[in-house]
Amino acid sequence: MNWDENLTLIEYCAAEYGDKLCIIGNTGSNSTRECISATKEGFAAGMHGALQINPYYGKSSAKGVKYHLDAAMEFGPAVIYNVESRTAQDISPELVEYLAKNPNFAGMKECGGHERIKQYADQGILCWSGNDDECHDSKWNYGGHGVISVTSNVLPSVMRRLMDTKDDELNAKVMPFMNWLFMEPNPIGLNTVSAMTGAAQPVFRAPYMPYDLDKREAAIELLSGF
Repeated sequence: MNWDENLTLIEYCAAEYGDKLCIIGNTGSNSTRECISATKEGFAAGMHGALQINPYYGKSSAKGVKYHLDAAMEFGPAVIYNVESRTAQDISPELVEYLAKNPNFAGMKECGGHERIKQYADQGILCWSGNDDECHDSKWNYGGHGVISVTSNVLPSVMRRLMDTKDDELNAKVMPFMNWLFMEPNPIGLNTVSAMTGAAQPVFRAPYMPYDLDKREAAIELLSGF
């Protein structure tokens, strides 16, 4: 999506569901200027909080990442998103401990694994897992607060049960479908199954391309048990 589409989506969600749900708008960017502009507009459009990622691709120095995330939190509550596999730069625990002192810091979306989540939980820092395949164990064994999930777009009740109740059997049952969703980089799998179920039109914006037929057929079998 371009920025106009992204902000329109935030405004729509806030207007339709803002009295029932906490709307967290993805207004992060690798450009601090873009991040500031989008975050200000997102809050003006009615979102309750922002999801803020550290600068990706071009990356920055530790000083630059600190400046960027400080600036991102100036306008309202923010969940900081650490996903080194996509940004090629980790948000260090030392920086998170500093950011956590900001009154607008709402917690972490952390893709660094169980031990990183436990480290934050032990300090009272709210931490949502960013890895669907780890989220159940992160919640029940490592002190995680929940998950910001891809699978929940397809199986919301299943993911809610995994966060509300420790259920190793259900977690194992849903794991093959989670693995299917991430056979190719997200959101390709999610876009594919959304089109298959009629939740979205079968339109893909390049460079995203739908799963091949054999993979689509595999999804039907994986979902038949839910």
